Amino acid sequence: MSAKEKNDFLEKEEVTIRSDIDSKDIFHSTPYYAGDSVDQHKQLEEVNEMFSEKEIKQSNENS
Repeated sequence: MSAKEKNDFLEKEEVTIRSDIDSKDIFHSTPYYAGDSVDQHKQLEEVNEMFSEKEIKQSNENS
């Protein structure tokens, strides 16, 4: 890798923050993958949708 390529690569460097690191064993923690937060958000949306359906159903039955 040439010096110019290396400099270009270093300029594109990104920093992420992990909150799932175990301070007692930092090398044996859950890996972080791009897109995980999107998957978690989609799961949360699905669960919220389930709860809202149940609440609407209960509201209709009580009226």
